[in-house]
Amino acid sequence: MNTVHYRNLQTPANNILVKHHHNHITAMQQLHHQCMLTAYIRAKGLIKRVEEDIPDAYSSVLLLSMSYFFQAIIFQLLILRQVINLIVICSVVCFTISVTNYLVHHAFIRMFTLLSIDSYNSRFEELFEIFDTNNDSGDHQSFKHTDVFENKY
Repeated sequence: MNTVHYRNLQTPANNILVKHHHNHITAMQQLHHQCMLTAYIRAKGLIKRVEEDIPDAYSSVLLLSMSYFFQAIIFQLLILRQVINLIVICSVVCFTISVTNYLVHHAFIRMFTLLSIDSYNSRFEELFEIFDTNNDSGDHQSFKHTDVFENKY
């Protein structure tokens, strides 16, 4: 009696209904062929996925290296910006000090000059008053003693 058995074989691809005859060689060949086909399909899909992932991996490595490169550039620019800010601040401080020094120096010189001129004028006025009281002739009245110092500045 030839009996035919049907058995469900679980393979990675799908369920295959394999007919078992008393000739087991045919069933094993079919099973082997189906497994090889499934392995080939999976390998081809895996290879295709790897081939698709290679540009993604390359682009991600490229993007990562570019991000590190841009981070380095940004870090250098921040350092350069801080150096430029420091230079600008030092320049402004030096300029302010020099302008203040110039203004204060010339203001003090002008102030002391005016004070000294005023003191000389007051001394000469005192001298001329003394001279006026001691000399009654009045010839010195044509000389203006304040013109010497007032017109100089």
